[in-house]
Amino acid sequence: MKTHQSLTLLAVFILLTISLKAQPPAFRADLNRMFANQYLQTQMQIQMQMNMAMMGRYYDYIPDNFKYDFKVRLKDSTTKEVYSKIYLDTIRHQNYLLFEDKKLPKKDSLRKQRIYPGETISISRDGIVPFNKLTYTANGIAKDSCWMFKVIGGARINVFSFLSAREGGDFSHVTVVAIQKGDGPIVKLSAENVTAMVAGDDDALKAIEKKNYLKAIKIYNKNFLKANKTTEGGARQ
Repeated sequence: MKTHQSLTLLAVFILLTISLKAQPPAFRADLNRMFANQYLQTQMQIQMQMNMAMMGRYYDYIPDNFKYDFKVRLKDSTTKEVYSKIYLDTIRHQNYLLFEDKKLPKKDSLRKQRIYPGETISISRDGIVPFNKLTYTANGIAKDSCWMFKVIGGARINVFSFLSAREGGDFSHVTVVAIQKGDGPIVKLSAENVTAMVAGDDDALKAIEKKNYLKAIKIYNKNFLKANKTTEGGARQ
């Protein structure tokens, strides 16, 4: 359908260009530029829509994006149990949970309701570590477009994912959205922010040069903990 729309617009553009040959050259040039710009803008909009649709489908294949029993704390401080995976709204560019009220008829438009981060204070879920059967709780902080779950903590730089992976467990690097140094502000993951946080650690900076920001953070945290242990050991002697 999008291809048909694009071809139709191109055909109209060509026909209008031909019909304007009788007009003064300056008038034709200005009009041609206007139509060309409109065509390019339409193509860009179509491409953006296709990219967002692909991103929405991509969420279905991200590792660990399964359905879980989430406890949702809403803005009015009430809680709701929601069995859902984390979805992406490609129009609003926000994550959401899908709540199904099974008390309502299947044809009722309110049976399935989307819950966006802005409607909540936080979400959480309980889990069990497969290899040792220890229990844990993954807590997600509500932000403008997603819930942020701490996946690396207890060191110098904390790392947050938009999926509910457990802290210290496995997670996909493509889900990392934010970082935090110590108790400082939580900021988006970017080359500039990572570089500022690992400044002074040559090994970490080399990883940044290769655009491996997560590796840079892990190297920095490892070196930071190692330096602290050395300092503490020297102080005890």
